[in-house]
Amino acid sequence: MFYFGFADFFINAARGLFTLTIGLVLYNETGELWSFAMVYLSELLITIFLQGFSGTIVDKFGEKKVLANSLLLVFLWFLSIFLIFDDFEQNTLAVVLLAVGLNLSTPFIRNAYFKITASVAESLDVAIDKANAVLSSTLQAGQIIGMVVAGLMVELEVVSLVPGLIFAFFFMSYFAILQLNRSLKSKHDESKDGEAHSWRDVFAYLQHNKKIVLFSVYGSFDFVAIAIFNLLLAPAVANIFDGQGRWLSILDLVFAIFALFAGIIVAKAMILKQESFVYTFLSVSSAALLFVLYSLDAHYIFILFAVASFGFFISFSTVVWNSAIQNLTEHQYKGRVSSVRYIIVSLIVALGVVIVSSLNHYGFAQLSLYSGGVLSSMLLLPLGVFVLNKLSIIDFSNSEKRV
Repeated sequence: MFYFGFADFFINAARGLFTLTIGLVLYNETGELWSFAMVYLSELLITIFLQGFSGTIVDKFGEKKVLANSLLLVFLWFLSIFLIFDDFEQNTLAVVLLAVGLNLSTPFIRNAYFKITASVAESLDVAIDKANAVLSSTLQAGQIIGMVVAGLMVELEVVSLVPGLIFAFFFMSYFAILQLNRSLKSKHDESKDGEAHSWRDVFAYLQHNKKIVLFSVYGSFDFVAIAIFNLLLAPAVANIFDGQGRWLSILDLVFAIFALFAGIIVAKAMILKQESFVYTFLSVSSAALLFVLYSLDAHYIFILFAVASFGFFISFSTVVWNSAIQNLTEHQYKGRVSSVRYIIVSLIVALGVVIVSSLNHYGFAQLSLYSGGVLSSMLLLPLGVFVLNKLSIIDFSNSEKRV
């Protein structure tokens, strides 16, 4: 389990470091939120186009091979850029090449990790919730720690070292995955899982298991909340904390500490209620409260409380939906079901980012208030689903648990 979490932590630290570094550089140069938003949207667009192909590759060749080879290629890519370009932050081509390499690898890494999670749980004979709790902690903590490092590098004016540091992060992830692959003892023949099933079979499978799609939508709410949280970080520091860079690190660290704490609780105590929206409600509500507090220029104590609550409950929520989808999905479909899931997430996150970014001209206070409204409106969907299910207009009760 150590190598499993270790690799994911550094993958997400690399992503967080790159995303916020580029976002902060662009925001400081242009003063426009759109420049920051484009960092997210570029990844989302590439992810949408590559998801179907990457899921098929994972199912056909096996999650262990795809994950190791993807990490190998991406860290070699970043090493090459680090050695070729001297002035990273002033070279648009270097920035574009870094973004392309990271974004192209993301669908393969995510889908392989989604599928290998079940293999890890099976090999170690632990509940899949525990494996997902580890990933929840490493996802949130890795991205946030990466962003803390990004804030420090921008403040210290050593942004040119970013490609080299990301290379180091991916190298450590690659080493950990090699160790993990040697220790896994799967009951499945990975090389044959995807050969007999077409995408038509996958869509028929999803039509029969509607809960998988519904839970993917519910799970996307957390991704929308974290995307808007990251999107508003730089403006919040500039408008509420007088541009003091240390507050970027403080907000990130508070989130990371409580996300880690929640992940540890889930992994040790296993107290989650399965397939429950309550954790997502608490997660999204905490984020909405945070944005309202931004708009009110509230005391930093209240802001830190909202950030801590958001970090705590988002870990619970992501574990619930990841475990539910993995439990409902047969092994041979996991790669392509993961693709469908991330396409749904990418589309919903892209919509949320575009909406929030388009409201930037109203000023930070109004932008923050509207962002809270965007998140709050998503909470109406479960109510609509409940009503439709009760009226038998849409039936979500026909899914069966898979192994």
